[in-house]
Amino acid sequence: MVACIVACGLATIYCFVVLGYDSWDLAGHWRICKYSLMGIDPFPLIGKPAAIEAVGAIPKGFSTAPWSLVLGSALYGAMLPMEVARVYVVALHVVALAVLAYIVHSRRARWGLQRADATLALLLVVVHFSLMYSLRYGNTGGALCIFLIQAMLIADDHPWLAGILVAFAMTKPQIAVPICGVMLLNGKFRTIALAAAIDLVSWGCASVLTGTPALGLLSEMGQYGVMVNKQYLGLLSPLHFAGVAPSTILAANVGIGVVFTVALWLLVRSRPCRFKGLLTYVPACAASVVWIYKNGTDFLILCVCAFFFYYLFAHVERTPARSLVALLGMVLMETSRILVGVFTYTHARDLFMVDVIKSVEGFAVLAFVAYLVIRWTRVARVEQDVARMEQATCSAE
Repeated sequence: MVACIVACGLATIYCFVVLGYDSWDLAGHWRICKYSLMGIDPFPLIGKPAAIEAVGAIPKGFSTAPWSLVLGSALYGAMLPMEVARVYVVALHVVALAVLAYIVHSRRARWGLQRADATLALLLVVVHFSLMYSLRYGNTGGALCIFLIQAMLIADDHPWLAGILVAFAMTKPQIAVPICGVMLLNGKFRTIALAAAIDLVSWGCASVLTGTPALGLLSEMGQYGVMVNKQYLGLLSPLHFAGVAPSTILAANVGIGVVFTVALWLLVRSRPCRFKGLLTYVPACAASVVWIYKNGTDFLILCVCAFFFYYLFAHVERTPARSLVALLGMVLMETSRILVGVFTYTHARDLFMVDVIKSVEGFAVLAFVAYLVIRWTRVARVEQDVARMEQATCSAE
């Protein structure tokens, strides 16, 4: 286990050294939010010359949700100069990690975790490739994944605080929506209601600032495009090369993600097992990386799945084969994007094969997580049967 964690960390560091630091995402999102704060509708400016030279041009392919024009300003430091915003985004990730560490260690005893378990759970976040990827590009995706994990952990005790975290996470709905769906299934209505209220108020503020009707901002988001040419469309993206319309592919991806999430959620809810509350979100975490277009920052949410694989390996499995599957599952959740990244770099011109390898990654994630949930609930059922037998034996005696 230690060797795997070290290997994941070294691979991530190596990628960071080779790739270097490039604040490409920060530049685009900072400019979108900056124009909004200055009272200029940013959507018509996407891919066009700079409206204000001091702010700069918004690169083609950048877009965001209308409610993110204001909330995103707080995440990307749009009120700050660009150079300061670069430091601000890094600091945001560090603070998010520190808060997560506090939550995990302060509740370790309540959850029945050993100190080593809590420490390793945090290391799975720190060494994850997507955290480095998020920092490299100046993207807040890594921090938003951490916000969602925090919300999952505190929603029972602090639903309103969780709602604030979810509201910010919804600036990247492609990550947050499946998690929000499970929160609704779990009855976290106050959390979702507050998150929705914050996002709606932010949307309204963006409309007032830019002088564009709220629905007009939503229309412009679609008009000027969330996706770019050659955009990976999710799990079934290779079908695009067979002439299938992107809208059909995206609809099919959403359908697969919903069925996968709900089916496994029902399985978890029907079984008594450890960490049941957090386990209900595991299928949604997996679905969130395949149900629609993705980039490398979004996969940090899979460290939740990685923790459960770790726990199987360290505390449950007793046979070599099952232990190996658990270990491989953990490594896959942590480093799948490294393997995909290497393939993408070496086959950059073969767009079909690039989509194929990303699709294979998506199916592998779903398959391993389905195994994880089924295995976890199976272990719980066996433990329950053993407990009943022991109780019956004690009663007989």
